[in-house]
Amino acid sequence: MEQSVRSWITNIRIHASYIRREDKDFQIITVWVDNLLLFATTDNGIEHIKKEIASRWRVTDLGEPSKIIGIKIMHSDDSIAIL
Repeated sequence: MEQSVRSWITNIRIHASYIRREDKDFQIITVWVDNLLLFATTDNGIEHIKKEIASRWRVTDLGEPSKIIGIKIMHSDDSIAIL
């Protein structure tokens, strides 16, 4: 995970997904207009993405989403379901 977010998100588009993978770990950033959804295999992965993005842009962390573009997102301790 040495690669900086800046190097893999240089030209953010209106809607896109960016994936960074190293061995069994991965991080995903989804972009929808001016909203980002962050996914990672570890909490440290999420925190790493947040710090990298905040070092470049002004951001507001809205916490875990419950709905995005009309899709309901359910959270539990060990899984996430998209309905």
